[in-house]
Amino acid sequence: MAPPHKQRQIKALSEALRSFVMGYKAWLEDALRREKLTLPQLRLLRAIEEGQGQSAAGIARSLFLTPQTLQTMLERAVRERWIVRSHTAANQRILTAALTARGQAVLARGKELSAQYDAQIWAGISADAVQHCADTLLRGVGNMERIRAAEADHAPVPARRLPRKA
Repeated sequence: MAPPHKQRQIKALSEALRSFVMGYKAWLEDALRREKLTLPQLRLLRAIEEGQGQSAAGIARSLFLTPQTLQTMLERAVRERWIVRSHTAANQRILTAALTARGQAVLARGKELSAQYDAQIWAGISADAVQHCADTLLRGVGNMERIRAAEADHAPVPARRLPRKA
């Protein structure tokens, strides 16, 4: 366990991170709402851009959504003409999604809003301080990934139920 002074620093950093993430999310959601867009819709468009040709199941997994929720979002995106869906050449049963010009414009506007806010947040803070913060957080992310991998390796195997003898 960390010494008491470091524990206080860790707690303060954790609280600051939560406040930062919640504040950023709230601001972005408000800004997107004025554009008639939601944060989940923006995340969907970004996932489609990054994974062109990916199936709906793959997109749902990448966004941590149920297939049913994603299907509803995809239907809306098609209605808004942000995406087009088509069958893959390899398997006619699988539909993929691609951004339309309108979808690309909506995504670009969302990215623009995010970049504007980023610039405002970090104004007056040196590039070295921002880089140090990013490096420190990425080291923490690496630690989290190692912890999760170790926990997954040592996860208890569920006991199998044996059939009852008659």
